[in-house]
Amino acid sequence: MLFQLGDNPLYDYTRKDFRPRIFVCGQESELSDVGSNGDTELLTVVFQPYAAKTFFNMPMNLIYKQRIDVNDLDDNELKNLATRVANEKSADNGIRLIEDFMCQRLNHITDYHLKRITAVVRDIVINPDHSLMDFSDIACLSPKQLSRVFMETVGASPKVLSRIVRVRKALFLLRSNLYSLSQISYKCGFTDSSHMNKEFKIFTNCTPMEYLCNYQLDRDPYSEYIFASSDTFEM
Repeated sequence: MLFQLGDNPLYDYTRKDFRPRIFVCGQESELSDVGSNGDTELLTVVFQPYAAKTFFNMPMNLIYKQRIDVNDLDDNELKNLATRVANEKSADNGIRLIEDFMCQRLNHITDYHLKRITAVVRDIVINPDHSLMDFSDIACLSPKQLSRVFMETVGASPKVLSRIVRVRKALFLLRSNLYSLSQISYKCGFTDSSHMNKEFKIFTNCTPMEYLCNYQLDRDPYSEYIFASSDTFEM
């Protein structure tokens, strides 16, 4: 979920369109190149893969690969939050409003399958090469049931999320500068370095070597998800 506080709209060069000022974004599985024609200030709420549905009370597969303007959602409380945050002059005050809104919604979580999907997502982070049957056993659901519930909760299939996690894990290990490309491809569950190169390019628009050469690894922003989960898989 993204709140833009500045007056300069974000332009999505990939989709050739301006992004809404305040929107909810579904699970992404491809590169998105975004820019602004001037200074802008953004507040972004990033959910764990299994968490967004508990806050928005709708199947997440409905917004897969989409960015939905908050005003187009049937959620008056969220619309009210968007208005209040947009009118705030201080980012700190905006953050407090968002936190209060999230805390209130946490008190009403009733998702029956949440623990099952949470367990599967955690296993994907550790073992992204596991099969659907492996995930099905963890969730105590049939493969067909798991696929349906997973799509509704996460917004993407277990296979797609596994691909995303493999690339994120590769990004994290590349930045550590401790392993060769062959070692990274093995640790991340790719069949070989060629497979890793192909998947890496789909998600980042460059190969692992191009990424190492073109980005300042100690400065450029990147997802903290794998870093925060790094103690759950063998380094």
